Amino acid sequence: MRRPAPAPLRLHLRLHLRLIVFVLATGTLAACSSDSAAVPAVTTPPPSPTMVTLPDTEAPVTGAASTSVAPPGEPLATTDTGTTDTATTDAGTTDTATTDAATAVATDTPTICDLGEHVDGDGVVQLTVWKFNDDRAGSMVQEGIDTFNASQSGVHVELIDYDSPEQMIDLWTKTDPSERPALMLLSEDSLGQMHALDGLLDVGDCLSADGPLVPAIEATFTLDGVLQAAPWGISTPLLYFDAAAFRNIGLDPTKPPTDERQLRDALQIFVDTGSRPEGFTIEGGDNSGGSWYVEQWLAQQGAPSLLPDNGRNGPATTVAWDTPAAIDGLVFLRGLLADRLATRVDDSSITDLTDIGAKQAAMAIHTSGSLGDVIDALDGNIYPGVELGVAPLPGPGTGSLVGGTAWWASSAASPAAQRATWTLLRFLESPPQQAALAIETGYVPVRVDSVDDPAFVAAAAEHAGLLVGFQQLMAVDPTAARLTPVTPMWSTLRPILGAAVRAVLFDGADPTTTMRAAAAQANAILAAG
Repeated sequence: MRRPAPAPLRLHLRLHLRLIVFVLATGTLAACSSDSAAVPAVTTPPPSPTMVTLPDTEAPVTGAASTSVAPPGEPLATTDTGTTDTATTDAGTTDTATTDAATAVATDTPTICDLGEHVDGDGVVQLTVWKFNDDRAGSMVQEGIDTFNASQSGVHVELIDYDSPEQMIDLWTKTDPSERPALMLLSEDSLGQMHALDGLLDVGDCLSADGPLVPAIEATFTLDGVLQAAPWGISTPLLYFDAAAFRNIGLDPTKPPTDERQLRDALQIFVDTGSRPEGFTIEGGDNSGGSWYVEQWLAQQGAPSLLPDNGRNGPATTVAWDTPAAIDGLVFLRGLLADRLATRVDDSSITDLTDIGAKQAAMAIHTSGSLGDVIDALDGNIYPGVELGVAPLPGPGTGSLVGGTAWWASSAASPAAQRATWTLLRFLESPPQQAALAIETGYVPVRVDSVDDPAFVAAAAEHAGLLVGFQQLMAVDPTAARLTPVTPMWSTLRPILGAAVRAVLFDGADPTTTMRAAAAQANAILAAG
């Protein structure tokens, strides 16, 4: 589920997009204030026709409440001082009989904090850290390392960039353990590969001892009852939409679509009125739309993408891409395209966002990791009058899978280097650093208390959309079927899934035949090991 950002992303959005973010929230803003109420809008919305409420779904939505998210069914619209309103949702529970990662029995594997933090007797320790190029958050890694180096004199960190997680993992396996980096930043879909390798330190309870992690994030990186890596830059898909366009056609922007029926109904009005001729923009990148509309929508229904148990309680043996639940979502999207309610845009691009800014499209599903770029673009004036809404991922259920990056640690380092590594990692995972990352990028804070950091509280008061992904993931019931699938084969399997999804959506291929063929190909790869 890695979503690499195109190189010109930030510059493109800063120069070419005027977005006033209007965001909706389900739940209180307790993260900002324990007694917070709806924040009044700074500017009065323009006059609009009578609002039309999209039909409710027949099935009630259930979810897990938390101290940071209001109980399900209590919507709260908020407007920030930068004309931003936020929306969040609860995640549905599942009755799938799977092992809860939070209650699994932990192993006795050594953890990264066993030896404590750096001590004066260690002298000056030199650490090497690897990461892959990611234009969206790469500068934040460097900034964090620079801040750490400047904050103390006992540990000095050198950061080295590589082209991809696959390149780093390959190099790791070929490098003498004594020369491996102290930490390596990889995407969440590397979890299966890294779990199969030796020479790594578990994170265990080291981070949670400082404060609770978001349960779905912690569970995503937990295997065998142990946190394998330290989550860092976390993203999840959200719905982006033009709230002003909603008002203009009589739809209530405080109640955006939450399921397929509501999405289609809204798009029909947009297209019929000529308000937004492209309707809903769809892209089919392997690590975004080409996999989201299967993996994410299966997870919303409490159904795994890999069997058994998403590969979390033993090796995955088959994929679930050809199940009725998976195929139904693709048939729905193909229907939108056939009826000209949706438009294909370039795969793995930002065209879906810029088309909203250009008043061609009404809605798109895009990573939360682009929200920082959208907020940056608020200072521009290219597309005045556009209010880009941000809301939870719509679909057949609720919730979403965790994407993003995490830190893996080498076990071959000397005791002094291990202490220095834990000192660095604890710094990078601290609330101030997580808050800074979330503000800059739109990534979801890993630590629950990060949303109480003064800088984040101030930023969320101005741009409440920063809370959407956090509240969405806080509400996820972290059972195996609702967690990111795990297999060492993802780099091989996901292109197969992406190609099949594109064939069904864009090339007119038969959904059932195509997905069965893709599943058979993937299952053969899993069987071969």
